[in-house]
Amino acid sequence: KELKRGYEKRKMAHADVFHYIEMFYNRIRCHSHLDGMSPEAFESTSK
Repeated sequence: KELKRGYEKRKMAHADVFHYIEMFYNRIRCHSHLDGMSPEAFESTSK
């Protein structure tokens, strides 16, 4: 997939962002800025 500089429609940009979050963003990996917690664990403790 080639790098895009802009989108013709907002819907296309939304779809790409959604795809990135769901496919590439690792919600299980521990993050040092969350004191070694995964984003999922951090969200559940902060509620």
